[in-house]
Amino acid sequence: MVATCDRNQQASDWLKQHLDGGRVSIFGDRLHVVLDRLQTEIPQFETLLRDARIQLQSARSVPFYLKDAFISVAQRTDAGTSHLEI
Repeated sequence: MVATCDRNQQASDWLKQHLDGGRVSIFGDRLHVVLDRLQTEIPQFETLLRDARIQLQSARSVPFYLKDAFISVAQRTDAGTSHLEI
């Protein structure tokens, strides 16, 4: 799903606290949120934003793209190695 909000960065941070962090990313001025069950997860997504007083301006379903998988893997890898010193 692709969404725009009045405060995308705050929305991303808030959603990452309540959803698997790899499912939420920002591309330009839009949030990309990976949802498995649209019927139940879209209302949950909308409720989470409302609870944080973040205004959802638009949302639409889009196919899952390879870039979404790449970002998810990169975020998980980064989280899994953050304790290592480089």
